[in-house]
Order: sequence, then C-alpha cells, then structure tokens
Amino acid sequence: MTKGMVQMMGSSCQSRLWFMWAVALSVVRAILAVLDPGIGIFALFDVIALFITVVFYIVIRSSIKDLGRDAAKVRVMGWDRYGVRGARYMSVKATVWLFVIMLSLVVVISSAVLVLVAVLAVDQGRCMFPIQLLPFETAIPLAVVHLLLAAPVLVCLVLLGRALLAEVDGV
Repeated sequence: MTKGMVQMMGSSCQSRLWFMWAVALSVVRAILAVLDPGIGIFALFDVIALFITVVFYIVIRSSIKDLGRDAAKVRVMGWDRYGVRGARYMSVKATVWLFVIMLSLVVVISSAVLVLVAVLAVDQGRCMFPIQLLPFETAIPLAVVHLLLAAPVLVCLVLLGRALLAEVDGV
C-alpha cells in the first residue's frame, strides 16, 4: 500500500466522521425546531439543509472516486499527470468550497430568521405547527438553542470540507 493510499483512507475516515457529526447535529436542530411552538413547520429549512448536505457528500465522494480512477489511468498510460486531470481536480476542489460556504450561509441565515419567527409567533400567541407540542414559554429558549447549535454544525461543515479536500489532494 502506498503512502498516498494510506493518507487517502485516513482522510476518508475523517470525512465520514465529520459528515456523521454534521448530520447528527442537523437532525437535533430539526427536532428542536419541530418541538418549538414558535418555529414548527419552518423546521423544513433544517431538513432541506440536511438533505443538501447528504446529497452533496454522496456526489463529492463519487467525484473523488472518479478522480482517483482517472489518476490511476494517467499513471498507467504515462500521460502528463496535471494536463489530464488538472481541470477536474480544480473543479472538485472549487465545488467543495462552494458547498461549504453556501450551506454555511444557509444554516446561519435560516437560524437567525427562525429566531425572529419564534419571537413573532410567541408575541402573537400563534403556534407554527398544527399541534402544539410544548408550551409557549419554551419557544424562545429552544429557538436560542437552535441558533447556538448552528455554530457546531458550521464547524463540522468546514472540517468536512477540509477532510474532503485532503482526500482530493491524496488522489
């Protein structure tokens, strides 16, 4: 086993770990949002962000495998290594960072907006879900916890991006 293969396997495990943490924290945030009478149905923001994270991870892992296959062909055929896979390599790297930046913005902005929605709902005495699961007194604290959980999700997304980039560099 070459050093690059060992390094790629290690970063693959790291990317899976950060992916699992990001998904777990996102699920917790979505559950809190559903339970919060002030957020309720707007928990769909969290569910959509979670769906995008899962789809992105699957697509990027597939792209990295394809990139590795191309690199193996290049080594066997003896072609210029960077000329053949350079554009694809940069495309995968750019896609990873674009995803991390865009999804981080979605998480932060939606969390801030959901706190405002919860405050307005409590002020008007409206439940944002067909069934009120918790009393209105819990709405603001749950919304704040929901907002605070955005920080670890962002950290996990950035570390996931770094692990995926390390995996791309190991190809």
